[in-house]
Amino acid sequence: MYNVIECTNIPKDKLITIIRPIRVDADTEYLLSRVDNHINDKYISDTVGFIVVDDGSSREYRHNIKRICLESNIGYIHIDSELDKFSPSRARNIGSIYASSKYIFMQDIDLYPYDNFYNNLIEQIIIQDLDSDITRFIMVPCIYLNTEGLQVLNDGSAINKNILLNDAILGNDRYIERISTGTSSCVFNREHFLRSGGYYEEFSGWGYEDLELNCRMIRKSKDFPTPRDWSLERFNFNTIYEYSGWKAVYRLYGDICFYHGIVLFHGTHKIKQDLLREVQRKKNYQFFIDNLKNLKDPDPLPDIYCGNTLVMKKCIFTMNPDIISWYGHVYIKDDYGLETLEEIIDFIEQKNINRIVFLNPYSNQLNIDLYRYVRKYDIEYIICERGALPGTFFFDKNGFLADSSSYHESNWARELNNDEKCNILKYIQNLFSSENTLEKQGSKKTVQEIRKKFNIGHKKVIFIPFQRPHDTAVEFFSRKNTYDDFIDIIRELSKTISKDYILMVKRHPLEDEDFEIENVTYVNDIHINVLVEISDFIVTFTSGVGLLGVAAGKPVFTIGSSFYSHEGFSWNVDSYQELIDLIYKNVRPDRERALAFLYYLIYKFYSIGQFVTRDVTMEDGKRMTATIGIKNNIIRYKDKETIFYVDKKPRYSWSALLFDRYRFSENIFAKNKNLVKEKNVKENITKELSSIKRVQKENISQKETTHQDVVMRKFRKLLRSPIQFFKDSRWLK
Repeated sequence: MYNVIECTNIPKDKLITIIRPIRVDADTEYLLSRVDNHINDKYISDTVGFIVVDDGSSREYRHNIKRICLESNIGYIHIDSELDKFSPSRARNIGSIYASSKYIFMQDIDLYPYDNFYNNLIEQIIIQDLDSDITRFIMVPCIYLNTEGLQVLNDGSAINKNILLNDAILGNDRYIERISTGTSSCVFNREHFLRSGGYYEEFSGWGYEDLELNCRMIRKSKDFPTPRDWSLERFNFNTIYEYSGWKAVYRLYGDICFYHGIVLFHGTHKIKQDLLREVQRKKNYQFFIDNLKNLKDPDPLPDIYCGNTLVMKKCIFTMNPDIISWYGHVYIKDDYGLETLEEIIDFIEQKNINRIVFLNPYSNQLNIDLYRYVRKYDIEYIICERGALPGTFFFDKNGFLADSSSYHESNWARELNNDEKCNILKYIQNLFSSENTLEKQGSKKTVQEIRKKFNIGHKKVIFIPFQRPHDTAVEFFSRKNTYDDFIDIIRELSKTISKDYILMVKRHPLEDEDFEIENVTYVNDIHINVLVEISDFIVTFTSGVGLLGVAAGKPVFTIGSSFYSHEGFSWNVDSYQELIDLIYKNVRPDRERALAFLYYLIYKFYSIGQFVTRDVTMEDGKRMTATIGIKNNIIRYKDKETIFYVDKKPRYSWSALLFDRYRFSENIFAKNKNLVKEKNVKENITKELSSIKRVQKENISQKETTHQDVVMRKFRKLLRSPIQFFKDSRWLK
């Protein structure tokens, strides 16, 4: 990231910030007259702010640009990049980082608005419903004016704008050089832009940086069906009439605004042509083409207003791409060789660190010491970890597991309304019908099969899920008993419990040895969901399986301190006698309180995603399930909630007028496709008949009358049901 050496008058508390990159030299002095051309719109709302980003203009021009900006109440940023090529990518990225609005709009200095243009833009944010989906964006088409056309536009009055727009619609070129509905002038949700990495700064000079970014944004938004042959490069935005290649869908975004009569006007100017510019343009083009296929985002851009963050361990939870922007400037502990608490405290002061990000604050002594330190001195921290339910993870600013205030009753204890109750009950139903689990499980049999296999009969089932003895939730969240004490309690229970009960125990899927306990039935190969369903009681130390029990409406007893232990649906138990008394009393959970707690977890606290995992064997031989990727559905970070519609269908269908330009060619394409199918069918029939005749001839010559009968039956089948014949035919397999 380049050094910003001046930043002044940045607009605050705006809905949308207009970002305008510029560099002025002796060949482009004319740009000075266009710095404040936004005043062509005389009705600009107070919710609109402007930033001009000066990417390396020399001192004399820098002074003039800044003066115009301050006189016109425009934010001004100067980048220390004078010795490098002008980069609109860099300028737009830095402008977006320093903007503080919800939305940003890219408007080049050469582009002129008209009266009410920015109000029209705000209306489009509402009309196109950008608030409901952060991936949606608006593209504004451009009419390129000649010198006379710029004079006609004059002060941007509505009548002048409409004269030029009418000429563009009717193809009158007296004032117009060309038009394009596929442009760089786009409105983006700022947070989405930052987490998407903005523009690749590998692009140097003008050219293709906007196409590359917008193609990524198009595939994220999924507003239109993806055209066939996506990465195909053909035609231009005005001459493409087939729904094939990226340009076919790209221009549709600008077409929407064109239908509404919303455009920008490009002021003509000379373009300096030289060999170096052409060489760089070709490099930009090749980089663009290469990235069209994989559409990989650059690293997320920081939100300058989020300060500085120290990340104690780098992984997919702590460095989730969709939250990194909210860290501001990021420092990774291992990159700086920080080995002691004293070194970290000094680093916090030197780098003005605003927050600490932990994966597991109890993972080693340094983390423990730092965790206690930041809590003692009220330094902001975030703990990023996997949740206790499949596909969940969390960003907790209040602690970790049972020591976190995030699980206090004040956050969740209330009566759910009907819709909320229906939603959480539906979630629970899907939870137990799904194959998704935190750890790999055995085959999923029915409850009836399990009862029959283990001859359970009418006995009540006490299910005990064991944990990893050295797990954080075991070592650091005991109450009155250690994990060894817990095992002793289970041993005593197994010896004394009535014959009306059966104890079913399951070792942790990543452990290899069973505890030696008499009178218990090990069910290590049984799916956890079935075991929860079949159980009448669940006894655990602090296992997340207990939360599954809460969801299933089972009485859950915890020997350690668990975050889900709350009066009414999960009982804290400190001795064998307490446990046996509660079991014999046949205590029942308060379903309403349990649902309220679960609703809070799923709809208010947990983030939701689809995990990519792999099995890992550590140096000490221990196994673990490592999460290497998350496809985010919902991110809940501090007071923010962001929804990602990862599997959404196209928003607009072929019934839209926007597709009119493609209908004729698509009809021809469909007809040709059908002709090809018919040709293939005829060729296959000919092939089959030829094969049949060959077989007949061979059979006759060999006098194999039985085989002849088979062939004739096939021939009759061909005549009677050709489609089924080809499905069954061995010659087509």
